[in-house]
Amino acid sequence: MLRPVPEASTRGGPGARLTPPPQPMPLSPLRLAVTICKRLQAELGRHYLHLKDRRKNNGPNVPWGEGDTPIREVLQLMKREKYDFMATIELEYPIPQGSDTMTELAKCVRFVEEALATT
Repeated sequence: MLRPVPEASTRGGPGARLTPPPQPMPLSPLRLAVTICKRLQAELGRHYLHLKDRRKNNGPNVPWGEGDTPIREVLQLMKREKYDFMATIELEYPIPQGSDTMTELAKCVRFVEEALATT
């Protein structure tokens, strides 16, 4: 359900993001996310992971917690394993009417705080 996508960092280093692929994958979303995180930590060193939520089967990007990307579990894994790469918020879903970018980013930050408070 997820795939690593190589990225170029604004700091000059490679990164990865988790997004559902167009076709089903043999690994579960969480198992693939764990594999990607371990690879980032072991092979890439100090880099980052883009996080966004979307629905599977090429579905739309959605607010965090409404899609099929295991964001909560990935954040908890990063905390539990003490990974030293950072996760970044990739805000790609349409901003709802009556909201704005900063309000939506604040929702993502609250999602992170709640996810990490339960570990």
